Amino acid sequence: MPRGNYQYYARDLATQIKTASVSYTVDPDITPSVQVTPSHASTGQTFSQPGSGFTPNNTAKLYFIYPDGHTDSSTVKATDASGSFSNSYTVPSTMPRGNYQYYARDITTQIKTASVSYTVDPDITPSVQVSPSHGATGQTFSQPGVGFTPNNTAKLYFVYPDGHTDSSTVKTTDASGSFTNSYTVPSTMPRGNYQYYARDVATQIKTASVSYTVDPDITPSVQVSPSHGATGQTFSQPGVGFTPNSTAKLYFIYPDGHTDSSTVKTTDASGSFSNSYTVTLTMPRGNYQYYARDLTTQIKTASVSYTVDPDITPSVQVSPSHGTTGQIFSEPGLGFTPNSTAKLYFVYPDGHTDSSNVKTTDANGQYVNNYTVTTASSRGLYQYYARDVATQIKSNIVSYTIDP
Repeated sequence: MPRGNYQYYARDLATQIKTASVSYTVDPDITPSVQVTPSHASTGQTFSQPGSGFTPNNTAKLYFIYPDGHTDSSTVKATDASGSFSNSYTVPSTMPRGNYQYYARDITTQIKTASVSYTVDPDITPSVQVSPSHGATGQTFSQPGVGFTPNNTAKLYFVYPDGHTDSSTVKTTDASGSFTNSYTVPSTMPRGNYQYYARDVATQIKTASVSYTVDPDITPSVQVSPSHGATGQTFSQPGVGFTPNSTAKLYFIYPDGHTDSSTVKTTDASGSFSNSYTVTLTMPRGNYQYYARDLTTQIKTASVSYTVDPDITPSVQVSPSHGTTGQIFSEPGLGFTPNSTAKLYFVYPDGHTDSSNVKTTDANGQYVNNYTVTTASSRGLYQYYARDVATQIKSNIVSYTIDP
């Protein structure tokens, strides 16, 4: 049947009288439909709600069923020559939240479209966090999200150091719009800076990005030398194996138990630093513990110990100054480190040195030593001195003679 407007009238054959005309229209066959995009939106976002397949150059009535069940049918749209219309709606803050149904009716034919649904979401401000900000193999990063659409989903995005993005993780949000996520760094994880953000799946709102760093695996350590020293002694306290081109914090535990952590050192390209300390007169005497912490990874070194010794002036004596077979030489020492040790040195007439004798000092820093001359003792002039083992301070030198 040809589509269009028809005129209809009749003629009485007996009288040839003609009736007035009446008109009717055979309409095109239509299959109207509506669409809506996106399927979710919140305040400030715009829904596009076009229609197609309606009677051309005519009108369509739009119906919106609200979440509470009432219907708004106040919108009528003119269709164009192809039977289409456009409609859009920007969500105001006062718009009821929930699920809507939308359909339209072709006014010419009264044909109704199928319904489509869309959701006006709660206004949200999603955000993500990460802690700690640095970590190496074995470190667990906590990566929670808050402020998302409740009882829905969030898609997580991780931008790697090489620029590629992993978006394979989807988390379910709870009734408060939050989710939890954690990740423990494996040894195969690329090292470098990562960016992390998430997208609310319901509204497609994207969070701001946060950054964190997967650090190189390190084994930092510190050393100290010498292990003892008194006033004027310089202790070398280097560190190695730290994060390169970063910082390390040094900790010194004093003999009274308090800790000095005021020193921060910059590491070089190999992850090392140098530090030294010269003992002053006012430096507390006793045993110290020393360790350092890599500030990038917070990895702590093992502790090493060293001792700041009392200021001493060790000396030795010998009497008598001469003796032959049977003579006992008294060779005491004093002024050494108390309750420690002293090493005795005897330079023989032929020039060789005997350093096999080690003496324990008493609480006053003194020791006694005696030597009885035998027939086998070498004859001639001897030199005698001692070294304080704790501080390596050397005493004065005294001489004595074993006579023929």
